Amino acid sequence: MIGRYSSVHGQYVSSRPDGRVVVRVGPSLHVGRPVSAVPAPGPASGSAMPTAALSAAPGAA
Repeated sequence: MIGRYSSVHGQYVSSRPDGRVVVRVGPSLHVGRPVSAVPAPGPASGSAMPTAALSAAPGAA
């Protein structure tokens, strides 16, 4: 084990009532607390899919 936490950056899937978010990275879903707010893409951003970053302890799903 190198550390207690991991960071992922992927497509936002959903929010949970406890404040955690679900993020898809390829075929995997990751659940954890967001590390920063990510603004929703506007019409000028050119991105059709919002992204999110989170930090999660291993096995937090």
